[in-house]
Amino acid sequence: YACLTNFASAVTTDGPLAFWRLNESSGTTAYDSVGGYNGTNKNVTLNVSGDPPPTFAGLPTNNLPYGFNGLSSYVQTPLKLSGNQGTFVALVNPSATEASGAAICVARGSGSSVCALDMQGDGVNLQYVWANDSGTWNFNPGFAPPLKQWSFVAVSVSPTYAVMYLDSGSGLRSATNSHTHGTVTAAGPITLGGDPSFSTRYYNGGIADVAVFNYPLTPAQIAALDQVSRLTNQVLSPPLNFQPTHYRPLPQFTANVATNCLLLDGFWKIN
Repeated sequence: YACLTNFASAVTTDGPLAFWRLNESSGTTAYDSVGGYNGTNKNVTLNVSGDPPPTFAGLPTNNLPYGFNGLSSYVQTPLKLSGNQGTFVALVNPSATEASGAAICVARGSGSSVCALDMQGDGVNLQYVWANDSGTWNFNPGFAPPLKQWSFVAVSVSPTYAVMYLDSGSGLRSATNSHTHGTVTAAGPITLGGDPSFSTRYYNGGIADVAVFNYPLTPAQIAALDQVSRLTNQVLSPPLNFQPTHYRPLPQFTANVATNCLLLDGFWKIN
């Protein structure tokens, strides 16, 4: 079995290009805990209270995130993206209705080399952008992170479709956009919480635990990350569709907030 000590361990296990916790208590460096793509925070408020809320039991109690003012706050990183697939994951807590295009995570290069997880023109629903294609930003998943409440958000982009995700405490929701995604080249460098190429595309609220992957996370991987962030004393029952000759099924496994440990495998090996 695999034991994941917390949300950060689960994210790291999936192999991101970069993972910014955004929980520094001083200074201007936003540390990337996996890839060395350290960023510089600009006009952010450090250690915003309220994270983790009770629904994010899988996060450490000292994980106090960045607050973005919706006017000039952002984190500049050196990371650039290339390809026609990838995943953005973050925890967000909007303070007010957001500006159109307010960026959670954006990689803005030249021409069509733009990709992002941001907000719709209504400033409410989530939006994604890939290869600066209107077929991506015009897709509306029909869900939004509630104001003044932490939510798990993600978008997983593959060459032929993308899946957007939201869990604001009542379960993981998803919406799929069947669309052929173009290739971006050196999109970036990535900024978090704002798109400084535009004067109005700044996020207003808290952002924490932003991860960027260069491949599309599967629905099972996304669900596992969401679940680990919200570990409680509960019994989880994975599907067991087959029983190999030398294995016996483990009928259920337990995630316990006391240990923040999740059994991922559905079988115990018989020696």
